[in-house]
This record gives sequence, C-alpha cells and structure tokens, in this order.
Amino acid sequence: MHNSAMGPNRSSLPSQLFLVLALALSIATYWIGLGGMHIPKLGDEFIYANIAFNTAQTGQWLPLQSELGAMRNTKPPLLFWQAMVAGGWGEQWSWFALRVPSVLYTMAIAALAGLLTWRLSTQRGESSYTAKSRALIAAIVFLAFFSSFRYGRPFITASPETFWIFSVVALIAWNPQAMLQSAWRIPLLAGLGIGLACLYKSFALIAPMALGLGACYQFLRARSAPWQLTRPGLITDFGKTVFASLIALAVFGLWFALDPDPQSVWNEFIVGENAGKFRTHGTFWKTSLSGSSSIWSILFGYVTNAGLTALPVAAALLWMWRNRLQLSDGEKVMLLFAFAFIVIFIIPTQRSARYLIPLMPAMAIFVALYWQHIGKWWWRLTLIAALLSAAVITLIAWRMQLGFAATTAGSAMFGPSIWLTTGATILAAILGLARSRWLRPAGLIISSVWVLCLWALFAPMEGPLGRYPDQAIQPIKGQAVAVPNSFLGHFERYRMVVPEAKITPYKAQFPNEVSDADISNLLKTHPFVIVQRAPGQAPCTGCSIVAERWDIRGKSSRDTPMREAWNNPLGYWLAREYLVSAAP
Repeated sequence: MHNSAMGPNRSSLPSQLFLVLALALSIATYWIGLGGMHIPKLGDEFIYANIAFNTAQTGQWLPLQSELGAMRNTKPPLLFWQAMVAGGWGEQWSWFALRVPSVLYTMAIAALAGLLTWRLSTQRGESSYTAKSRALIAAIVFLAFFSSFRYGRPFITASPETFWIFSVVALIAWNPQAMLQSAWRIPLLAGLGIGLACLYKSFALIAPMALGLGACYQFLRARSAPWQLTRPGLITDFGKTVFASLIALAVFGLWFALDPDPQSVWNEFIVGENAGKFRTHGTFWKTSLSGSSSIWSILFGYVTNAGLTALPVAAALLWMWRNRLQLSDGEKVMLLFAFAFIVIFIIPTQRSARYLIPLMPAMAIFVALYWQHIGKWWWRLTLIAALLSAAVITLIAWRMQLGFAATTAGSAMFGPSIWLTTGATILAAILGLARSRWLRPAGLIISSVWVLCLWALFAPMEGPLGRYPDQAIQPIKGQAVAVPNSFLGHFERYRMVVPEAKITPYKAQFPNEVSDADISNLLKTHPFVIVQRAPGQAPCTGCSIVAERWDIRGKSSRDTPMREAWNNPLGYWLAREYLVSAAP
C-alpha cells in the first residue's frame, strides 16, 4: 500500500490554476466543430444515423428501420433512441444534435475518472491539494486520449458504453472490500450498469465484466490464488457474479421482449453482427499474428488508444508492474478489469483496440497517480512527436493554400486558425523541450492543442467552401436528388448537405470516376444529381450546374503515390462537388 511519504510535494505537480485552464481547453476541443461533417470518426456513423432517422420517421421506438436492408439491427436500440430524442424525431436533424449526447457522456466519464483519482489519492494519505490536482490531471489526460476524441464525439457507441462499464468498475474500486462483501445490492447495481452498456453496444460486454468481477472476488476479497478453487466462500462469490451477469442479460433481453420482430434481431444482431466476429479470412494463426485484427491490436490497445499520450501511459503501466506489491486495492480492481477485457477480446478473429476503450479512464487515472514517476524522456518523446506532426500539418496546409490560390485566382483557403493552432502546438513543444520545469505541463496540454490542428485543417470544408449556397439549394427542397454512395450508408451525410431533399443513393465506389453516361442516365429519372470531380474537371457534358462546393476527396481506383500529397495537395486531398440538373 502507499503511504504519504511516497506522495509528491506541491511543486512536483502543475499549479491548479494551470490545470483548470488546461481542463477548460480540453473540454472546448470537444465542442469546437462538433456539427462538422469531417471530424475524426468511423464511417459507421452514417449507418447509425440512417437507422435512427428512418426509425424516427415511423413515430415508433421499435422495430428499428433502415434503407440498408438487413442493416437495421446493427446495434441495440438505446443508441438509436438517444439520437431520435436528441434530433427531435427528425425535426432538428443535424450532426450537432446527434453528437451532443456522446459529448455529455464523455464529459461525465472525465468527471468520474477525476473523482475516482481524488478518492485513491486521499486513501494513500496525500494532501487535499495533491488529490485535487491529480483529479484534474486524470480528467485532462482522458480527454487528451485520441480514442476519447475520435469515439467520444461522433454519434457512435463508445461514450455511453464506456460510462456505464467504468461506472461499475469505479463503484467497486471506490471501496473494494466493502463493495465485494455486499450480498446483493452491489451485484444488482453492477448488473444494471452492465445491462445498460449492453443495450448500447452488445451482450458480449457481459463476458469481460463477469471475468473481471470474478477476479476481484478471488484475488481481492478472498486473497486467494487463481488455482485455489476450493476456498471458503467460492460458491457465494460465484453466485454473485452469475447474479450480476443474469441481471445484465435480462436488461439486454428487454430488446427482444419489446421488439415486435425478435426473429430479425436474432438473425441480424446475434448471428450476423456478433457471431460474424469469429469468422476467419485465411488461416487462424495468419489473421492472429498479422493484419489489423491481430492479437497485437489487443495486447497493445491501451497504449495505442492513447494517441500522443501513448508513451506516458506505457511508462505508468511499466512503473506499476515494477511496484505491483505496493498497489492499492482500488488500482488492482482497475487492472483486473483491464486484463479481463484483453483476455476476452483476444478470442474473436475480429479484433480492435477500440474494444478496450471502456477501460481507458483507468489508464488516465494511472498517469495521474504516478505523474511524478513518469520519466522526462517519455514526455520529451511525446513533445517531439507532437512537434513533428504539427509541422507536417502546417506544411500540408501551406501547400494546399498555394494550390487553392492558383485554382481560384488568388482566394485564400485557410484563415488564421490553422496557423495559430499549429504555431501554438509547435511553440508549446519547443518550450517544454527547452525548460525542464515546463516539460510535463506542456506534454499534458499538447494533445488537446494538437487535435485542434486537425480541426483547423478541415475547418474550411465546414464553412462556405464546403456548403452549397442556401439560395441555390432552396428550390430543390422536396425534390429527388441522386447522391453518390461509396460506402455502406455513406449517402446519409447528404441529408445534412441538402436538407429536406429526397435523397436517393447511387452506387459510386469511386465517386471521382462516375462516367458522363451514368450521370446522364441518372438525370433521366432524377431532377438533380450530385457528382464529385477532381479540381478543374468538368462535372458532366450536357448538364447544368446548379451549385458547387469543395469536399474531401473520395476513394480512387488508382493508387495515388504519397508524393502527390506534396506535389498536388489540392487534388490529393480535395474534390470539387457539383449539384447538377439536366440541360434546358
């Protein structure tokens, strides 16, 4: 166990004023550009939005509806109900409205991580000032994780499931001995929390949570080795784990009880969505040891999920391993659940580091608790990585600015925001590297500043450059518009681009390469068509341009060499998109 002698003095932690300002900056990054189309996300956001919108149009909570055939029951209904309410049942449908609940969940997770950090810090005898400082650090670090930023803002499941899963972990870690002694109240609360997470994500979450809960009973309550399965109280502890798991399964089972078409839920979600994760493409060992679904994606997932803060997370975990006999029971609870997630999610053939996101708040807590034990070189390398990436973003933006000016007779693409954010990132990195006392504070805030660089790089696409003029698209409201669809559900984004139009997708695996003949055929059945072209390329022959905008370039059938990102950045990154109609 820790003692107060191991705690740092005030000078070894950043000042609380700095930490409050850093936390405010971290929170602000989650709201800036929240309604944009090009924030870091997964393409699945479009699928989820389509399901939520079409279900809302029915005026019923269930069954889930979609324009994507069997892609209705891809996730449990709580996710879609959340969007339906936030979007006013289709009346206030915008990316901002759909994403607000995710951000609020993320803020709640950061607060929970800070609260648990305060508890663990005070338990080991540290002063109130130190405990509060560590709590602020934990919240900032969690918000700085790239997994938090990428999956904690879009309309996607990571934030809700993380909140409910980590709430259960935090409940037990708050006072492990008292919580694990509870006869039924804590198992009941744990089951309800896990069940709500399952109603957002999948019943599969029951497995790692049951394993983690069982490990806590075995190692922390009974203080027994894994092989001591004849110990007193084993049956009781096993019963508590089963009870919590059954409660969670019962909560998830409400979907089957309430859905008027439970057979489709079974076929599409249980069999298609979950059992499909065990299918192999090639030999088992080949897929397990290489590729994006390898076991390494799970084994190193907690570190890679952290993004720029990966090295401090790795350093904290290494220090904990070397000093594992000194860890508190609360820290051991988080480690046991973190290990349980690795054990369970390494089994399917479809693996991803994002399956470990529910335990990423624990990683932020570890960084905060062992702040002073993370060596300076871990932070120096973090700052060097941020410096280099900010420099690359600056060069890309500069080259795109030159290409845009040449294409549009001198118009500027970027405003001052891109140069201010990249400049601030570079300056923070240089100051942190130059002054030892500024090293850790600079490393703490630089991930938040860095994500603003990403926002600034795509910000022009969220402004007038990336939108059709309102006066141009006003006449097409209520009209059928054919839109390119290069990815499953990708057409859903056009519901925000041309609001109130009747969206009809057409297959365009490579949007830039749809032929003139295809556009002509589409115009025979649709009054309007959206087509994407390379900068300077005409949209089609024999058609009229109604409106045009800039967009992020779609996929191409040709492998474009990376040197084109420098030689022709405008054509490499961007495309010109046209709303066309048949020629008079």
